[in-house]
Amino acid sequence: MREIKFRAWDGEKMHSPIEWSNNGVSYPNEYIHDNCPNEGNLALLYNIGRGGVEMLQWTGLIDKYGVEIYEGDIIKLYGLPNARFQAVFKNQYMGGWILMHKKHEVSLGARDKNELEVIGNIYENPELLHN
Repeated sequence: MREIKFRAWDGEKMHSPIEWSNNGVSYPNEYIHDNCPNEGNLALLYNIGRGGVEMLQWTGLIDKYGVEIYEGDIIKLYGLPNARFQAVFKNQYMGGWILMHKKHEVSLGARDKNELEVIGNIYENPELLHN
C-alpha cells in the first residue's frame, strides 16, 4: 500500500510537504496564502474551498530521476518526445492515475519509471502543455 502524501498550491506558491493528521492538513512552519500564520496544527482545511487552495495528491510513483509524481504534474514521456502529459486521477481506471494529453489518455501505473520525467506542473508552468 502506498503512502498518502499531499502538496498544496495556494495561488502563489507550491507547499510541500503537507502534513496529514487527525487534526486535518497543515503546512509545517509556513504561512498560508492569506497571510494567516500556521501555528502548530492550524488546519489548512480552513482555506480549502475559500481561497483557491488546491490539494494535490502523490500518485505513489516516481520519475526516472527520483522525483515524486503528483497530481497536476506535467510529464515528459520518453518515446513521445514532443508530447507533454498531465498527471490526472480518474475513477474509472484501475489505480486511477492517468497521463492526459489533449484527448489522449494513458495509464500512468502501466509505465516504467524510466519512461517518465517531471518537467513542471500546471500551476507554475502551464505553458509546457501548449505543444
